[in-house]
Amino acid sequence: MAKRRPESLDQAALQRLLDISAGLLGQLDLDRLLTSIMDGAADLLDASQINLYQYLADGDILETWIHRRAPAGIVRLQLQRGEGLAGKVLEAGRGIRLDDYDSWAGRTPQWPPDVTGPSMAVPLRRADELLGIITVSRPPGAPPFTDSDLDLFQLFANQAAVAVSNARLYAGATRRADELSRLYETSLDLVGQLDLERVLQATLERATGLLESRYANLRLYDPERGLLVPRLRLHQPDDSLRMPLKPGEGLSGRVFVSGEPLIVNDYDTWEGRSPEYPPGSVPRAMGVPLRQAGNVIGVLAVDRTAETPPFTDDDQRLLTLFANQASVAITNARQVEQLKQFHAQQIEKERFDQQLRTAQAVQAGLLPAELPLIPGWDTAALWRPALQLGGDYYDFIALDRDRWGILMADVSDKGVPAALLMAVARSLFRVYASAELAPRETLGKVNHELVESSHSGMFVTAIYAIADTRSGEVRLAAAGHPPALIVRHPDRRVEVVRVGGMPLGILEEATFREQAIHLNPREGMVLYTDGITEAFDAAGEQFGATRLDALLHQTEAASAQDLIACLDDAVRAFVGETPASDDVAYLVIRRSA
Repeated sequence: MAKRRPESLDQAALQRLLDISAGLLGQLDLDRLLTSIMDGAADLLDASQINLYQYLADGDILETWIHRRAPAGIVRLQLQRGEGLAGKVLEAGRGIRLDDYDSWAGRTPQWPPDVTGPSMAVPLRRADELLGIITVSRPPGAPPFTDSDLDLFQLFANQAAVAVSNARLYAGATRRADELSRLYETSLDLVGQLDLERVLQATLERATGLLESRYANLRLYDPERGLLVPRLRLHQPDDSLRMPLKPGEGLSGRVFVSGEPLIVNDYDTWEGRSPEYPPGSVPRAMGVPLRQAGNVIGVLAVDRTAETPPFTDDDQRLLTLFANQASVAITNARQVEQLKQFHAQQIEKERFDQQLRTAQAVQAGLLPAELPLIPGWDTAALWRPALQLGGDYYDFIALDRDRWGILMADVSDKGVPAALLMAVARSLFRVYASAELAPRETLGKVNHELVESSHSGMFVTAIYAIADTRSGEVRLAAAGHPPALIVRHPDRRVEVVRVGGMPLGILEEATFREQAIHLNPREGMVLYTDGITEAFDAAGEQFGATRLDALLHQTEAASAQDLIACLDDAVRAFVGETPASDDVAYLVIRRSA
């Protein structure tokens, strides 16, 4: 191992490093980026061999990520901590330079002799996260690397680590966005179907497309026979796969009994494999439960070939979310079948229309495209998620000529799961809100449905009000949501309307109270989510309800839109550069005449 001596980096080398680094930082495709890192290292250091090892923290090992001109037979190499040059760098946590790899006592026997001369290796690290180790080499007899080369190499690796981290983040964001888009499309397709056979067929077709799978089958439990009966299968040619399973048999039987998803990436060697599958017919398999009102009603299973990537926890999560939507669609379709058989035509049509309205509400979008124009009233709203997707939402629902349902709600999470529950909750409000039901009764019906169908552990806080646009009376009920604020005229006095109530989706027996208020001309009601009052500044202090009340009292705005703009500007100024930790939503209705 060469002795370290200080040398300075010349300006030409630094300029070349800057040019190469700029090219790396401009790339977001990970595969292309890794190739560019190979090219950049070769050009910058006049190296013939380059190896980039990915660090696998679970096993504390290094594994070949990508290489350039590795010896014949070296395709994917694994190195333990302390093994070979890369392993020594992993152990030491710093770069190492060798004048001759072949004569080095620490060389790994996995690497053939007479192909590698001067060598260097440095860690690829961003902040405290080790991404891997990169090595460069020259042929035997070539000029050795210098300490300046090692310094330059480490600077290059630092820039490469930033580029790799950015590309990984971009890939993750793209994947999540694609997952959401595909999952949303599949959910719409299923919710739009009410014929059971079509729902089952669409479930399998969408599941294979969503998970890039080969086969799929769906078994429903027959309580009279005590068996899991294959209801439908897709692309499975073997007639033996039509056999029912006892609970506990095979992958589907295990999932049914446990009620938990199961991944088996080597089905042939799995101790629970079902004899109905010939050896080699199912290399990789995954199953998830289908639920109705908390009970497992069946199992959805998919498989992949041995040449495709193994199923992962992300695949399991995605299929579980899809299965939750499929379960609702299957349950709805089953209910429609029962209505056709046991109820009169009018009752059957009413339930059928209700399912159609639910599907249409989901398909219409999550937030109103534009706010309604209500004569004599001024309305405005604003929604801003903390992530790409959020759990806050609002809605205006026309009940009759002079009455509007007004909704502000917040799901107890963010991202994809919150967006899905938001769509379900919004659809339920659209189904149950009516001029005949009081606000507390509507909350009760929505709560009942969420308790029955949601098993995610999330809940929904909400304020639901019915406004009589002729009289100015507003009746509102709440479910664990921040209180409504009434701004009186002419002194802009703020009244806090605390109704109480438990969040939706937690307790079946929850009851809700409501309160009536009256809005005179130039008086308004402000609804909001806790992302506003719980917004933090750089010092960790919350914006708080007191500031919000004071701001409403002090602000004289010409319109509802201007009032929201003033509120939001104040919250943004308070937060400053601190990243948003929660979604925010405002809704203002103000009587103008």
